[in-house]
Amino acid sequence: MYVTYPDLIRVGIFIVAQVALRWNYQRGIIVIPKSVNVSRMKENFDIFNFCLDEEDMAAIRALETGERSAPDPDNMPF
Repeated sequence: MYVTYPDLIRVGIFIVAQVALRWNYQRGIIVIPKSVNVSRMKENFDIFNFCLDEEDMAAIRALETGERSAPDPDNMPF
């Protein structure tokens, strides 16, 4: 059974990292999450029992503002 992102938030089943990993997976982007915590590794792998629908994918894409939330490493005075 597939559930959508709003359903995930409403019932609190998945964590944000899982939704982010699933979003990238559905876009065909390979992501290699780093963790030394075994429970987090299991959470990171547990992204194949739900699917984000097109509305959810669009909502996540809309979060992009084109602005950086951290300093630009290409313009740092070293």
